[in-house]
Amino acid sequence: MPMPNFKDYSIKVKLILVFIVFKVLPLVLLFIISYSGFLEIDRLLQKKSELIAKESERAIRNTTDLTIRDSIEALDRKSQESLEYKTYKIAQQVADFLKNRDEDILFLAQQPHIDERTLQKFYNSKKRAVYVPAEYYYDDKSNKWLPKHPHSKTRHDEKAEIGENAKEFHKAEPIKMNTQIIPIYKEITFYDKEGKEIYKISTIDRKLKDISDKNNTYCKAEEYYTKSLGLRKGEIYVSKVIGAYVPSPIIGTFTKKKCKKAGIKFEPQKYGYAGAENPAGKKFEGIVRFVTPVYQHGKLEGYLTLALDHHHLMDFTDYVDPLSVRPLDIPDAGKGNYAFMWDSDFQSISHPRDYFIAGYDPKTGKKVPGWIDRSLEEKFEKSGEKNLNMFLKRQPWFLDQSLDKKPNILQLKAGRIPLDCRYLNFAP
Repeated sequence: MPMPNFKDYSIKVKLILVFIVFKVLPLVLLFIISYSGFLEIDRLLQKKSELIAKESERAIRNTTDLTIRDSIEALDRKSQESLEYKTYKIAQQVADFLKNRDEDILFLAQQPHIDERTLQKFYNSKKRAVYVPAEYYYDDKSNKWLPKHPHSKTRHDEKAEIGENAKEFHKAEPIKMNTQIIPIYKEITFYDKEGKEIYKISTIDRKLKDISDKNNTYCKAEEYYTKSLGLRKGEIYVSKVIGAYVPSPIIGTFTKKKCKKAGIKFEPQKYGYAGAENPAGKKFEGIVRFVTPVYQHGKLEGYLTLALDHHHLMDFTDYVDPLSVRPLDIPDAGKGNYAFMWDSDFQSISHPRDYFIAGYDPKTGKKVPGWIDRSLEEKFEKSGEKNLNMFLKRQPWFLDQSLDKKPNILQLKAGRIPLDCRYLNFAP
C-alpha cells in the first residue's frame, strides 16, 4: 500500500500535524530537557548540601573545640592568677611578721636598762595564736588515720530572699578551727662581748652558757656569735632556720602495711610528723635567731638575741588549701594540694611533711645532707668522698633537671630525706 501523500490530507489534518510538529513536540522536548536539568540540579544540590553540612559540622566542631580550649586556658590562667595572688599574700604576711621581729629586737635593745626582769616582761608580752591540728587515730580495719571528731557533712541550705539571687546564693559552713596562744620566742638572751650569756629567758635551756663555743648553741649548729662581732649599731643578724632533723623511712601515709614492707616496727611517734599522714609523729622544732648589738651611752655593752619559734612560720602554710578559702583542720600533703616554703638556699623550711624540712644532726651540729637523685649518688660513690655535704658543695646547682630522674633509695631507707632542690629538683 503506497504511503499517503501530505497533499492528500485534509486542511484540518494538516493543521493538526503542523501544530503537533511545531508546538507539542518542542514542549515535550523542552519538558524532557527541563526534567533532566531538574534532576541534575537536585543531584548537585544534594551533593552541595552534604558538603555544606560536613563543612558546617567541621566548623561547629572546630569552634566548639576552640571555645572549650580557650575556656580551659582562661580558667587555667584565672586559677594560676588566683594561686599567685594567694602566694603573694602569704609571702607578704610572712615578710610583715619577720619585719615585726626586727622591730622587736631593736626596741628591746634601746631600753635604758636590760636585765632578766626586762627580758621576762618582754617575753611574756609577745604571744600569738597558732592552729592546733585536729585529733586523729589509727584504724586497723581500714589501715588509715581517721579523725576522732569528723566534721558533719549535713548541709544547711538557705535561699536568698530576692528571687533573682536564689539560684546563685551560697553559704559555706564554717570549719571550727582550734587555736592556742603560744610565745613568739623560744628564747631571749643577752651576752657580753666574749660570748658569755648574762641574762636568759628560755624554754630550750635555762643554763647560762658561753655561746662563743658552737657546741653550746642550739643543735650545736649556730654561729651567731661570730656573725654578731661585725654588727654595727642598729644592724641585725638573722640566721637560717635551725632545728634537729626529724627522719622518716616512709613517704606518705604511715601505715602498718608500709612499715612491714620497710622492715620496721609500727612506731609512728619515732618518725617525722606529717599531719593527716602521720599525726602521731615527731614535730620539727626549729628557731630563727635574731641578733643585734646593745649600746649604752655610746659604748658597746653586749648583744641581744631573740630565738623565734619556727612553729609560727609553719603556721602560715601548713593549714593552707591553695584551691579554697577555707583552712585545713590538719596539714595534709596526701591530696597533693598544699603549701610549703623554701629559704634562699633552696632548702625546705616549711612543709606538711616535717621530714622534708632541712635540719641538723644535734649530736654533731652538721647539716643533714639533702636528698639527691640516683645519678648523683652514683657520682658520689665513684668520687671516693666520705662526706656527702662536702661532695655536694662542689656540685653545680640544678644539674640536668628532668622528671625522668629517680631519688636515691639509700637515703630513703635511712629515713634522711630533707628536700634541697639544688640537688633533687623534681617532686619525689
